[in-house]
Amino acid sequence: MSTKNKNQGTKTSHRRPPEAELEAMMSEALGRAFPSVPRRDFRHQERFSVTVGHDTFEVDGLRDWRAVGRADIILLHQDRPLAVVELKRAGLDLTDDDRKQGQSYANQLTPRPPLVIVTNGSDCGLFDSSTGAPWVPGTTEGEIVTKLFENAAKIAAANLDWAIEVLMGPDAGVWPSAVRARTRHVLDQMTGTASAHAKPFVTDFLIPRVATVSVKRAFDAGQLTLLITGAPLSGKSHILREFAERMATSETYAVFLVRGGRGGAGLFQRIANTLSAALEWAVTADDIRQWLRRLSRSVGDPVLVLAIDGVVPDSPVANDMEELSESGFGPRLRLLATTDDVGGLLSGSNGRDVSALGEAAQTIQVDVLSQIEFQKAQEVLAAHRIGFLKGADFAGEYRAPWLLRTLLADISQDSRHTDHGVVLSSMLGIWFIDAVRKRFAGLGEAAHGFRLLARDFVADVARTSSELALEMSHGFVVRRDALQQPTRDVIDSLASQGWLRSYRHAGGEDVIAPRAPDLFLSEVAYAISEELERKVAADPRAAGHWLADRLEGVFLGDLIGAQAIRDMATRQGAFSSGLLVGLYDRTPRARPFKRGMVAFQKPDGTLQDLRINGDGTVTLLDAARQPQGEPIDLEGELPRTYGPMAGWMILAQLAYLPASVGDDDRPLVGGSLLLEIGTCPFPLMRAARDPVGHLVHDIAGHGSVLCVENGVVEPATSAMQQFFTAQWKDGASWFDEALSRKSLPLLNRILIALRQARHVSTGARKEWANKILKERIDPAISAILKQDKPLSKRTRGKERKSTRQK
Repeated sequence: MSTKNKNQGTKTSHRRPPEAELEAMMSEALGRAFPSVPRRDFRHQERFSVTVGHDTFEVDGLRDWRAVGRADIILLHQDRPLAVVELKRAGLDLTDDDRKQGQSYANQLTPRPPLVIVTNGSDCGLFDSSTGAPWVPGTTEGEIVTKLFENAAKIAAANLDWAIEVLMGPDAGVWPSAVRARTRHVLDQMTGTASAHAKPFVTDFLIPRVATVSVKRAFDAGQLTLLITGAPLSGKSHILREFAERMATSETYAVFLVRGGRGGAGLFQRIANTLSAALEWAVTADDIRQWLRRLSRSVGDPVLVLAIDGVVPDSPVANDMEELSESGFGPRLRLLATTDDVGGLLSGSNGRDVSALGEAAQTIQVDVLSQIEFQKAQEVLAAHRIGFLKGADFAGEYRAPWLLRTLLADISQDSRHTDHGVVLSSMLGIWFIDAVRKRFAGLGEAAHGFRLLARDFVADVARTSSELALEMSHGFVVRRDALQQPTRDVIDSLASQGWLRSYRHAGGEDVIAPRAPDLFLSEVAYAISEELERKVAADPRAAGHWLADRLEGVFLGDLIGAQAIRDMATRQGAFSSGLLVGLYDRTPRARPFKRGMVAFQKPDGTLQDLRINGDGTVTLLDAARQPQGEPIDLEGELPRTYGPMAGWMILAQLAYLPASVGDDDRPLVGGSLLLEIGTCPFPLMRAARDPVGHLVHDIAGHGSVLCVENGVVEPATSAMQQFFTAQWKDGASWFDEALSRKSLPLLNRILIALRQARHVSTGARKEWANKILKERIDPAISAILKQDKPLSKRTRGKERKSTRQK
C-alpha cells in the first residue's frame, strides 16, 4: 500500500471508456429523436454489414469511435431496422456528408431503415433515408414510426451510383474492405499449383523476405513512394503478395493490388475497371483521380497502399504514376511498385533528368535469398516434406526463389513421394534437368521458341558490360542484339504468353529474361550439344577446350556442359575420350592478385571498383576511378583469383553417370575422374551472388582444404558421396588407388563424402562407411600431416573463412 502527501497532488482521468461514451451518446440521440417512445422498444447494433456489388463489407462503429470519434450504428425498433445513426463526439461539427454517409448505408441494407439520424450530442438531425429530406414527426412518435416502416416497404432505394460514391469516400469505413477484397481476388487469380507455369504464386508457398520488413519500416517512417527492383524472378512480386497478406487485417494499411505491364490501360483506368466489376458501379479514370487525391489528404486510418506489379517505363501505368507524383498526394496514399528497369522510371523522358517519380521514390533492391531467408525457405519447404542434406546453405543456386519453386513442382508431381518426404542433395545435379524435361514434355511451340533463344545465347560471344557478365554468372539473360531473325519472329508471341520479359539491364544492354529458367537451362544444354557434336567431329580435344571456355562464368555451366555431353552421346551412342581430355586440360589454378584493377558486386547489385596496390593494401575507387579515402590494409590476406573452373566441374558432374568411351570402347569409370579432379588444391565450387563464408584449412604444401563441418559443398565431393552410398563393386580398388596418391585434398574430399554417406545410410552400408573412415582414411590423413614436421600445428591447421565469388 502506498500513500501520497496531499500537497503533492494527483491526476485523475474522468473520461469514460469508449464503450460507455458511445452508449451515453446513443441514449442522448434517442431521447432527442423519440422523446415519448419507451426506451425498451429500441436496441442498437454497433456492427453491421452492407453488400456492394459482389462483396459484403463490415462496418464497426465502436472501432471507428475509438479511432476518429465518429460511429455508424443501426437502430432497431422492436427488432426492425429503423435508422442509421451517425454519431460524432461533442465538438465535432455536423456536415451534409454525415447525412449522405448514413443515407448511403441505409440504402445498402435489407430491409432498408427509413430514417437517418445525425447528432453530436448538442445538435440532432432526422432525415428520410430515401430522399434525404428532413423528417419532422407529425403526431406521436409511435404512430410515425409505424408509418415510416410502411413507407419504407413501398419506396425504392436511392440511386446506387450515389450511394457507392459516398461509401467509397475517404471518411467512410467501407473502402478498406472493398480494396482488400479486390486484392484477395487478384491474388487468387495469380495463385496456383507449383507446376502451373502461368501463375506467379503457389498455394501455401511464400518465403518471408527481409525486403517486406523494409517496406513496412519505410512506410511507417513516412516514405510515400517505394520502388522494388531486382533481376527477373528474384521475388519482387512476392514482396507485394507478402505485404498485402500481412496487412489484410491491419488498422494502418489497406493494400490495393494492381497489375502493371507494358500496354493496355493506365493506372487510374485499371483501378476503375477493377472497382466497376466488383461493385457493379460504372466509374471513370477521372473519378479515381479525384478519389485518390481526396483520400490522400483526408484524416484517419488506414492508409491506402497502391501496390503495382511490373511497371514498365513509358507505359500508361508508369505515366499515371508520374502524374500522381507531379501533382503531389497526401500521406494517406502510398505507392509501392515493382519493376525490372528502375533506371527508366527514375529518369525523365530525355533519359538525363530525374523524373518526378524519381525525386519522390526510395528504391529497395531484391536479390537472391540471403542466408536468413534461405533458412526460412527451408522451413516453408519442410511443411511440404522437402529437406536438404548438410551443405545446402552454401549452394548459391538454391538461393534463387524460382529454383525452389521448380523443385517443389517436380517433387509434388512425383508419385514416389506421395506417401513420404524427400531429402534433396546439397547441390544441383543432372537429375534436375531430367525432372525439368519430364515436366515440360509435350510443351510444343513455347519449347521450340526457347530452343531458338538458347541457340542464339550459345552463339553470342560478344563482350558485355561487367554488370551483365556478373548477371549471367548468377542467372539467365540473353542480349537482344544477339537474336537472329527466327528468334525475333517468335519472342513477341512468347512474351505475350508470359514466357519472356524484356528490359534494359543496369549495364546498358537490352536483354531478354526467360520466365521459365529451368526450361531455358535444358534448352541451352541441348543447343550446346548440337555445337559440341560438330566440333567433336573435327577435333575432340579442341571441342573439350571450347566447351570449358564457353561455359566459364555461365550460371550452372557445369550442369549444362555435363548434360550437353550426355545429349550428344545419346544421339551418337558414344563419344570420344579426347573430349574429356580437353576438359581436363583446363586445369584450375589459384593465383594471388598482387596488383591491378578489379570490380566486385555490392549487395545492391552495383559494382565497386578497387585497386590492388601491390603493397598489401587496396584503394576503393569512385565512378571516375579516383581514390575514395585512404588505402585499406589487407593484413597479409591478398585476394586470390580462381580459374578456370568449368572444365573440371563438368567432369565432376559426369563422374557419376554411366557412359562409354567411343574410340577404344573401354568403360569410362566415373571413379577415375574423381581421382583426378579430387586432387584440386582448393574448393571447386560454383560462384554465388551472396556467398556464405565456407571454412577452409590452409595447409602449406597442400593448398586449401574444406572443413568437414561445411558438409558436401562441391560437385566432386557430392559425386563421391553418391558412389559411397550406393553398392559400389569397384570400391576397394578405388580406395587403394586414392591412398597411393597421398593427396591431402583428395583424402579430405573422401573424408567429407564418407561422413555424409554414413549420415544418410543405414545398416551394413553405414557400418562400411564408418569402417573405411576409421581404418583407412583417418590414418592416411594423419600420416600425411605428421610427415610435414617443419610445419607448426598452427600452420598445418590454419582455419579461415572464404567467400569466393566471381
